[in-house]
Amino acid sequence: MNPHAIFGSRAAAILYTFAIGAWPLPTGSAQANEPGTLTLEAQPAKVAAGGVPISVKIGNSGGAPVRGVGLTVKGPPGLQTEIKPTALDRLEGGASAIAVVTTSGAVGQRPSALILEATGTSDAGDTVALATVDIATAEAAASLTLAGNTRLSDRSPADVLAIITNPGDAQVDGEVRAAAGGHDVRLAAAATAVSQAPVGTPLRISVPAHGTAIVFVQVTANAPLRRGVAPVVVTAALGALDE
Repeated sequence: MNPHAIFGSRAAAILYTFAIGAWPLPTGSAQANEPGTLTLEAQPAKVAAGGVPISVKIGNSGGAPVRGVGLTVKGPPGLQTEIKPTALDRLEGGASAIAVVTTSGAVGQRPSALILEATGTSDAGDTVALATVDIATAEAAASLTLAGNTRLSDRSPADVLAIITNPGDAQVDGEVRAAAGGHDVRLAAAATAVSQAPVGTPLRISVPAHGTAIVFVQVTANAPLRRGVAPVVVTAALGALDE
């Protein structure tokens, strides 16, 4: 039989969360006679969609307070942001706070970034600090290949391996489905589990960045097996998948 691979794609979802709290700057980092000046740091500088949370630290490197501190976050189209709290009344000289922002939505395949801006007012006037966080997308498409025993008969099942390779910088998640012209198909992530898997149930998988996932596909013939041939169709719907 000739196995075929059909690919699908689905935009990945992204969720970032931050928190607010006091975080003193090192002693001596602010001079008492210097006006309040905002600083902004974000770590890590690059995250995958749906990846680890980002810590955003708003600091005051001056010796005088900064009043009316606010934080805004701008992302690519399709992202929504929520900031809690949206402002600080006062940030003392030498002090800092951890900003907490939640961002969710769909991320496209083009390179994108979050732009963070902290604003406030010091004795010398307005003070502004900027930071960016790159959003890594799985621009390099994952690939799916089929291998193994592709012969199906009334007496023996066909055992096929669906090998999914992800060369991209971001993990891809989704599910794998398979069909074989009305014959029983089982999917599993381990060879020892495939014979016990329920018939016709899709398998949820995650493929790490620069990694590989293997799905075991077992096809059992239902009589009559016409002409001794049963086409197998494997569908992988992931965050980024291509032939």
